[in-house]
Order: sequence, then C-alpha cells, then structure tokens
Amino acid sequence: MPTEYKVLYVDEDKAENNRFERSFVDDFSVETVDFEGITFDNLTNRLEEKDFDYLVVDFQLNEKSNCGFDGDAVVKDFLAKFPHFPVMLLTNHDEGAIEGVVDLVVEQIRSKKGYTSDEFKAAFATRMNAKVAAYKKQSTA
Repeated sequence: MPTEYKVLYVDEDKAENNRFERSFVDDFSVETVDFEGITFDNLTNRLEEKDFDYLVVDFQLNEKSNCGFDGDAVVKDFLAKFPHFPVMLLTNHDEGAIEGVVDLVVEQIRSKKGYTSDEFKAAFATRMNAKVAAYKKQSTA
C-alpha cells in the first residue's frame, strides 16, 4: 500500500520514468516531468510549487533531451531555495557524477541500481520514507 507521500521524478528518458513509476507503485504516488520543450526556468518554476514530498532528479538530463542543463544544476538551484527539502540525484554513471559535481554531498547522489533491483528497492523506499518523515517533523517543530 503506497504511503501518502508524493515523489516528483525528473528524468528526460520516458523509459526511466516508467521504470521508476513501476518500481514504486506500491510505495509512493509518483509524478514525472514531461521534457517536451522544457527549459531550465520552466522546470525550476514547476519545482517551486513544491506539491510533492521528495524530489528525485536524474544526473544526465541533457543526455537525450538536449535541454541544455543537467540534474546537478537543478538540484543545486532547488536546494538553494529549499535547503532541507528531501532531494536525491540519481545516476547510472556513479563515478562521473560524484567526481563532476561540486557543492552537493555524496549522500544526495545515488545509483539507479538502488531502485531497479529487487535486492535494494525496499531499502531505497524505506530511506525515502524516512527522509520525508524527518523533513515533515522538522518543518512542524
């Protein structure tokens, strides 16, 4: 049974969007972003609505969409405005992401393998639930 939490998943690849949604259909309400004609400003304006509980962003957004920006820029912009909000940067390229990203802690960068394998999916979902619960508790304190 899904929690009441809503995850916004930002990935330019529709197949990855579908995979993420299927992986967590029993854990969260998942919304994805349509990358058709997206700009950085469109996306950051959408994120500022904060009608979700957890933000998950793919690292290489420009890889297939040619949108002109990658996920680390999105996450940095969002966290500059909402510094304690639960956010995760996902990647299929662990070492490249970690080496190429400045001003984000490794804690916020995770491998997509964590949700695509049955072995790690439950831990991944538990971690996301815990981060949202902690944020909500902190926000109401």
